[in-house]
Amino acid sequence: EASRKTRSLLLGLMVALVGLLLALAYGFSRRLLRQFSQLQQALLANAAQLRRLLRYAPLPMLVVREADGRLLYANERALERLGLDAATVDARRARDFHVQPEQRQQLLEALRREGQVSDQEVELKDASGQPFWALLSAQRIVFEGADCVLTALADHDARRRAQQEWRHRAFHDELTGLPNRAMFMDALNRTRH
Repeated sequence: EASRKTRSLLLGLMVALVGLLLALAYGFSRRLLRQFSQLQQALLANAAQLRRLLRYAPLPMLVVREADGRLLYANERALERLGLDAATVDARRARDFHVQPEQRQQLLEALRREGQVSDQEVELKDASGQPFWALLSAQRIVFEGADCVLTALADHDARRRAQQEWRHRAFHDELTGLPNRAMFMDALNRTRH
């Protein structure tokens, strides 16, 4: 009789303990779900805030997912400069806009090594294949839960053309267009060194 009562008491205690543990686990999991939901909402709010900031930036701005190089976001200035429309942005990859693949690879290596690059002169092309020069600055970020690269482009085409024109004028006769003495002296100095 005592053994039966002890067994019933132990069984009751075990059922009560299991019930208590289940209730604690349920409460803990609800708390974790609430925290996860709050974190998700904060991330979405941060992504929306970043989109608003990028939208009004005075430079072409792109967000590129690191894993596959896909464009996740391009502001109006970037769409205009690259000749894209908002509907087709996510179908494009960053490599589509680089003229020299080795130059892109160097940028990616610098990004992996340092986490950012600043004012790198790169030759890019728009959606129609028209090349242009830009100063590129990029920073690794997390955007909509993915590791991404935030890229800013400053048009460098006009400056580059002006430099080439100045160089041509410095080393060529304006009337005939033939190489001048300055070009000859420059070539002579280069061969000596």
